[in-house]
Amino acid sequence: MQLKIVSTSILAYLLSVSVCNAIELPDCSWVMPDCSEESIRSLITETATDPIEGIWTSSDDGARIAIISGTAPGSGRTLADSYLMVILDSPRPGILPGTVSGTCTPCGKPETYDCMMFTKCDGKRLHKPHRFTLHLADRSHITITEVHSGLKVVFGYSLPRINFLRIKSANDRPKDLDGFIRIWPQTGEPPARPRRL
Repeated sequence: MQLKIVSTSILAYLLSVSVCNAIELPDCSWVMPDCSEESIRSLITETATDPIEGIWTSSDDGARIAIISGTAPGSGRTLADSYLMVILDSPRPGILPGTVSGTCTPCGKPETYDCMMFTKCDGKRLHKPHRFTLHLADRSHITITEVHSGLKVVFGYSLPRINFLRIKSANDRPKDLDGFIRIWPQTGEPPARPRRL
């Protein structure tokens, strides 16, 4: 009986791990050939079906990215929607236009996307993919929240007449402030940021 419970627990764990890693991404970034902002605008105009598709600027470093329909090379066949995050202009001089910085797919929750993005740069290529959740706050703003997965073990000690002081780092900055602001196509909503006169 216990063997059956243990094997069921192991199977449930393996299934949860495989679901969590549903988005496939190579170990490092790749460059889409002949990628320009004009060609991306033309592609989006012809094929866009999702509000996330468009050209965005990062609220963090000002990088300009396009989110377009597409899949990572080598990923399995899927009927689900999949989008590529393509860098059009980066503050890092070694990153070429057309570099794919991540992928995302829609979740069951409206306006929410499961995302894998590269988080490190070696000067020319991006690597170390990490999981994030993108949320389309409105048609002009995307927020990014990092996903922490895996097991976490916390040890606590309580002995008679001995108290241990545990110190934790504190950070009260909200987790969903980082993200992207839409540049194109413009929506009927108020501008993402005030225009200078």
